[in-house]
Formats: sequence, C-alpha cells, structure tokens
Amino acid sequence: MAKQEGLIKIRGTIENITFYEMNGEHYARKKSTLSGKRVKTAPEFALTRVYSQIMALASKTAKTIYRSLPEEERDVALYRKMVGAGQRLLKNGCAEERLEEELRKIFVPVAEVTTNPQRPAIMVNVQGRLEGTQTKMIQLTDDPIFRVIPYIYHLNFTQPIPT
Repeated sequence: MAKQEGLIKIRGTIENITFYEMNGEHYARKKSTLSGKRVKTAPEFALTRVYSQIMALASKTAKTIYRSLPEEERDVALYRKMVGAGQRLLKNGCAEERLEEELRKIFVPVAEVTTNPQRPAIMVNVQGRLEGTQTKMIQLTDDPIFRVIPYIYHLNFTQPIPT
C-alpha cells in the first residue's frame, strides 16, 4: 500500500492502480482481479455465498428483536451477540421460521420483572452462564420468589453482591 502525497488526492481506479481513502489517509494499491460478478457466480465462492445468506438472515432477525427492546436496554454489543447466536443456530440446523423464537428465548426475559432493592437476584442466560446481577425478581405468588431468567447483563465485580 502506497500513501498518496501532494495537494490533490485521487479516489477511483486508473488503469491497474486503485486510489482510495481509509481512516482519513489516502492510499494507492494494485487493482484487484476479483470482481463482484465472480464472487456471485464462481463455484469456488459457493460457501461465501452460503455464509453471506446466513449472516443476512441472522442480522435481519436480530434487528427485529433488538428494535422491540426498550431504548434503555439496547446496546450494540447485545445486537452483535444476537447476530452471532443467530448464525450459530442456523449453522446447527435451526429452521428459518423458528430463528426469531429461539433468539427471543435466549435474549428476552420470559416473565414480567419488578424491582425489589431488598433482595438481589443473580441472572443467568439459557445456557446457564452467569450474565449479571440485578435487583430484580419475579412475582409469581403473594410471596416474592426468585427464579433464574434469561437476561443479558455484564457482571459488575466492583461492588459486592448484597445478601
């Protein structure tokens, strides 16, 4: 990669040299022999096309779930986790029709959650991994009881867990 010098910066391709801008710097490189048409039609890129379709479906489904969350619960890292989980589910044979349902089981709380500052609950996700601490509980009867629910948060080790 060569850096462009001088007052005039070029973008585009001239003969076999491509000029482009990246992170505020201008560069030049040899033109690629790979074209979009070749990626879309050549048999050696068949897996690339398959994984591209998986990524597109996982992203679209994750977007639907992510946008249904309250504004204060949205986080780009959470969206990326949803997309990754969606890709894994599809690669492991999950049907497209069930993908949204499966992702909701993992990332969306299954019951109405209320806050009780007296007693903390330790939350884990469906896989049983500890995901965070919140002082939230589920009211199932007149007596408050705590249940494990799939809720994604990061652990905060700077504060002790009250008992």
